[in-house]
Amino acid sequence: PENVTAKYQPIRPLGKGSFGQVWLARKTSTTSTTSSTGDSTNKSSSNQKVAIKKIAFQTPSEVGYAHREIHILHQLSHKYIVQSIEAFENDDSSCFIALQYAKGPTLEQIVTQGGGGALSISFCRVVAAQLVD
Repeated sequence: PENVTAKYQPIRPLGKGSFGQVWLARKTSTTSTTSSTGDSTNKSSSNQKVAIKKIAFQTPSEVGYAHREIHILHQLSHKYIVQSIEAFENDDSSCFIALQYAKGPTLEQIVTQGGGGALSISFCRVVAAQLVD
Protein backbone atom coordinates (compact mmCIF):
# COMPACT_ATOMS: atom_id res chain seq x y z
CA PRO A 1 0.00 0.00 0.00
CA GLU A 2 1.09 3.52 -0.77
CA ASN A 3 1.14 4.70 2.85
CA VAL A 4 3.66 1.95 3.68
CA THR A 5 5.77 2.07 0.50
CA ALA A 6 6.11 5.84 0.87
CA LYS A 7 8.28 5.18 3.94
CA TYR A 8 9.60 1.64 3.46
CA GLN A 9 11.05 -0.20 0.47
CA PRO A 10 10.38 -3.98 0.58
CA ILE A 11 13.52 -6.12 0.22
CA ARG A 12 12.42 -9.74 0.67
CA PRO A 13 9.93 -11.89 2.56
CA LEU A 14 11.01 -13.13 5.98
CA GLY A 15 8.11 -15.45 6.77
CA LYS A 16 4.38 -15.90 7.04
CA GLY A 17 1.83 -17.14 9.51
CA SER A 18 -1.88 -17.70 9.82
CA PHE A 19 -2.82 -14.00 9.87
CA GLY A 20 -0.26 -12.53 7.50
CA GLN A 21 3.33 -12.19 6.46
CA VAL A 22 6.54 -10.37 7.41
CA TRP A 23 8.87 -8.60 4.98
CA LEU A 24 12.33 -7.19 5.43
CA ALA A 25 12.26 -3.56 4.30
CA ARG A 26 14.44 -0.48 4.28
CA LYS A 27 13.27 2.82 5.72
CA THR A 28 13.45 5.35 2.90
CA SER A 29 11.89 8.48 4.36
CA THR A 30 14.00 11.48 5.24
CA THR A 31 13.61 13.49 8.39
CA SER A 32 13.71 17.25 8.70
CA THR A 33 15.43 19.05 11.52
CA THR A 34 15.84 22.68 12.40
CA SER A 35 19.36 23.94 13.01
CA SER A 36 20.31 26.42 15.73
CA THR A 37 20.10 29.18 13.10
CA GLY A 38 16.48 28.29 12.36
CA ASP A 39 17.21 26.77 8.94
CA SER A 40 15.37 23.61 8.01
CA THR A 41 17.71 20.83 6.94
CA ASN A 42 17.01 17.37 5.55
CA LYS A 43 18.91 14.40 6.86
CA SER A 44 19.69 11.69 4.32
CA SER A 45 17.62 8.52 4.21
CA SER A 46 18.34 6.36 7.20
CA ASN A 47 18.49 3.07 5.24
CA GLN A 48 17.48 1.43 8.50
CA LYS A 49 16.31 -2.16 8.02
CA VAL A 50 12.93 -2.94 9.54
CA ALA A 51 10.48 -5.81 9.57
CA ILE A 52 7.07 -4.98 8.10
CA LYS A 53 4.34 -7.26 9.40
CA LYS A 54 1.10 -7.40 7.42
CA ILE A 55 -1.90 -8.57 9.41
CA ALA A 56 -4.86 -9.61 7.29
CA PHE A 57 -8.33 -9.80 8.78
CA GLN A 58 -11.74 -10.88 7.55
CA THR A 59 -13.97 -10.83 10.62
CA PRO A 60 -14.62 -8.28 13.39
CA SER A 61 -12.86 -10.54 15.90
CA GLU A 62 -9.75 -10.61 13.68
CA VAL A 63 -9.85 -6.79 13.49
CA GLY A 64 -9.91 -6.76 17.29
CA TYR A 65 -6.98 -9.18 17.38
CA ALA A 66 -4.96 -6.92 15.05
CA HIS A 67 -5.71 -3.81 17.11
CA ARG A 68 -4.78 -5.60 20.36
CA GLU A 69 -1.48 -6.77 18.83
CA ILE A 70 -0.64 -3.23 17.70
CA HIS A 71 -1.55 -1.82 21.12
CA ILE A 72 0.51 -4.43 23.00
CA LEU A 73 3.54 -4.00 20.71
CA HIS A 74 3.46 -0.22 21.22
CA GLN A 75 3.49 -0.72 25.00
CA LEU A 76 6.28 -3.33 25.15
CA SER A 77 9.70 -2.08 26.09
CA HIS A 78 12.36 -4.72 26.73
CA LYS A 79 15.91 -5.01 25.45
CA TYR A 80 15.27 -8.56 24.16
CA ILE A 81 11.95 -7.83 22.41
CA VAL A 82 11.80 -5.99 19.09
CA GLN A 83 10.18 -2.58 19.34
CA SER A 84 7.21 -1.39 17.33
CA ILE A 85 8.05 1.66 15.21
CA GLU A 86 4.66 2.56 13.73
CA ALA A 87 1.45 1.04 12.42
CA PHE A 88 -0.62 1.64 9.29
CA GLU A 89 -4.27 0.74 8.72
CA ASN A 90 -5.72 0.20 5.26
CA ASP A 91 -9.21 -0.09 3.86
CA ASP A 92 -8.43 -3.46 2.23
CA SER A 93 -8.89 -5.59 5.36
CA SER A 94 -5.30 -5.38 6.52
CA CYS A 95 -2.92 -3.38 8.64
CA PHE A 96 0.86 -3.13 8.77
CA ILE A 97 3.28 -2.84 11.67
CA ALA A 98 6.84 -1.60 11.22
CA LEU A 99 9.12 -3.29 13.77
CA GLN A 100 12.80 -3.26 14.59
CA TYR A 101 14.56 -5.88 12.51
CA ALA A 102 16.36 -8.55 14.53
CA LYS A 103 18.79 -10.44 12.31
CA GLY A 104 19.22 -14.09 13.08
CA PRO A 105 17.46 -17.43 12.93
CA THR A 106 13.78 -17.81 13.73
CA LEU A 107 12.63 -20.05 16.56
CA GLU A 108 11.39 -22.49 13.92
CA GLN A 109 14.87 -22.61 12.38
CA ILE A 110 16.46 -23.20 15.78
CA VAL A 111 14.10 -26.08 16.52
CA THR A 112 14.38 -27.74 13.10
CA GLN A 113 18.17 -27.35 12.91
CA GLY A 114 18.42 -29.01 16.28
CA GLY A 115 16.81 -32.16 14.91
CA GLY A 116 13.21 -31.03 15.32
CA GLY A 117 13.07 -32.11 18.95
CA ALA A 118 12.85 -30.26 22.22
CA LEU A 119 15.25 -27.44 22.98
CA SER A 120 17.96 -28.16 25.51
CA ILE A 121 17.42 -27.16 29.14
CA SER A 122 20.48 -24.88 29.03
CA PHE A 123 19.16 -23.04 25.95
CA CYS A 124 15.73 -22.63 27.56
CA ARG A 125 17.35 -21.23 30.72
CA VAL A 126 19.22 -18.62 28.67
CA VAL A 127 16.04 -17.55 26.88
CA ALA A 128 14.00 -17.47 30.10
CA ALA A 129 16.69 -15.42 31.87
CA GLN A 130 16.67 -12.90 29.04
CA LEU A 131 12.89 -12.54 29.20
CA VAL A 132 12.80 -11.87 32.94
CA ASP A 133 15.81 -9.55 32.87
